[in-house]
Amino acid sequence: MTATKTATVRAAVENRNKAMAHPLRSRIFRIITERVASPAELSRELLVDVSNVGYHMRRLQELGCAELVDERQVRGAVEHFYRGIGMHLVHTEDWSEIPEESKTHLLVEFMQPSVDDFEASVRAGILGSDEQWAVTRTRHVLDEEGYAEALRLHEELLEKMGRVREESANRLAASGEEGIHVSSTVNCFRVPAL
Repeated sequence: MTATKTATVRAAVENRNKAMAHPLRSRIFRIITERVASPAELSRELLVDVSNVGYHMRRLQELGCAELVDERQVRGAVEHFYRGIGMHLVHTEDWSEIPEESKTHLLVEFMQPSVDDFEASVRAGILGSDEQWAVTRTRHVLDEEGYAEALRLHEELLEKMGRVREESANRLAASGEEGIHVSSTVNCFRVPAL
């Protein structure tokens, strides 16, 4: 990776970490990375004052984590609709910069959508209805070198999935097809011994 690209990626990660440092902003970002929404919709869904949601939405825009995608006239006012830019993640190199009181919340906030996606797919009869799916959870005992290699492999997979997503988006835009909704989770972390 070139120095310029590394600096750009680093800046994006730093901005995303700032976005995730506030629990409400993190929840808003998670929602708008999954679907387009307006502050008014989010206010009703999250049971939070619309001005508070609006403030955090503007902050997400400033940090390059959200973009305006639509405006609609609603009872004499303009309702703005946003989508999240990028993935809902915190880069481990910047973990120490996250306030301690936010860390547990962020970890749960990151994992819960994966659990929700899994449950929704099973309940809808999608997961397991054919042979086109992959779910894995394997516990390993590794040495430090093996653990470092496992983390590198997971990072590589995350980067490759990003390229697959971009290439798919280009093909879908060209074809006009709706696409296949997919949940992809990449995890590798230490756990207590069994």
